[in-house]
Amino acid sequence: MPFTNHALRSLGKRPGFALVVVLTLALGIGANAAIFSLIYGILLRPFPYRDAERIVRVESVDAKTTGNIQGRQHTTKASFTSDPP
Repeated sequence: MPFTNHALRSLGKRPGFALVVVLTLALGIGANAAIFSLIYGILLRPFPYRDAERIVRVESVDAKTTGNIQGRQHTTKASFTSDPP
């Protein structure tokens, strides 16, 4: 508790510095809240659909030219039915 008293007395003797400290803390807390709200809104909030975990993405790739989807080879029916190595 004596450290808190000393800190408050020091800030009271220098009001300009105290104002800078308070504004810096307010700016940091505000920026943190804004960034978290943005990340929550974009990445963390669940989709507004029923059974959103069942949504899939279907792609069509011309196997003659690429043969790959994002660097992975096409899978076969056997790769889905066989046990993993």
